[in-house]
Amino acid sequence: PIMEKTALFQRSIGETTDIVEKEMYTFRDRDDELLTLRPEATASVIRAYIEHNLFASDPVTRLYTIGPMFRRERPQKGRFRQFHQIDVELFGDDKPASDAEVIFMLMHFLQSTGV
Repeated sequence: PIMEKTALFQRSIGETTDIVEKEMYTFRDRDDELLTLRPEATASVIRAYIEHNLFASDPVTRLYTIGPMFRRERPQKGRFRQFHQIDVELFGDDKPASDAEVIFMLMHFLQSTGV
């Protein structure tokens, strides 16, 4: 989701980081709960991985997301308040081959887009 409970980012990124203290778009909903437009994707992916027991069916899980992120940064060349991010996560395997797999996937993606 584009919006998450603010506490998710406070726990995962850290309450005293610049992103949480200065750059998040946070507001209260009708139930007075703090919500935040996602400033990054990893926290949401990990939340979904745990909440939906994605680890139960396969010990190694590969997930990705592509979508808009929001940060209250000062707009300048190459920096926007809304931007798109591609996020890839590989859970359940800490072998160097898994890191290589993610790097190879990125390389393949960039080559296929002509970058």
